Amino acid sequence: MSRELTNRMLSGISDQKLKVVQKNRKNALKALKRNTKQKALENYKYESELIPLSHGEKKKQKVYNEKLEKHQKKCLEFLKNEKYRFKPSEGMIKNQKSQEEEETSIFSAEDFKNWEKDFFKASETKQKNSEKQKYF
Repeated sequence: MSRELTNRMLSGISDQKLKVVQKNRKNALKALKRNTKQKALENYKYESELIPLSHGEKKKQKVYNEKLEKHQKKCLEFLKNEKYRFKPSEGMIKNQKSQEEEETSIFSAEDFKNWEKDFFKASETKQKNSEKQKYF
């Protein structure tokens, strides 16, 4: 039906003018569509203003920020160690020594040495026994 109305209105116009008018109309519709999309986006941006966080969300955000800060410090420490690997500062040396002291295990270095001695003695005796059995 709209096509018929358009044809009636444009019946008095020549074919060349008809093409120009239709082209202009098509371009105007495209521009209108583009503009309405832009306005819709602008309205959406203004509608999505900041909403204050609830109490639970604030707690979550605080925990996430603490975790992020911890990981950032860890990454910075790795970068410092990488950059100053061959010439560390005194502060870095102190930090590393304090970290090593904090990271103590149940077993001391002497316990590990004793275990190694016992383990290798047992393996040596097994080898000797196996050699004796070969000859008999």
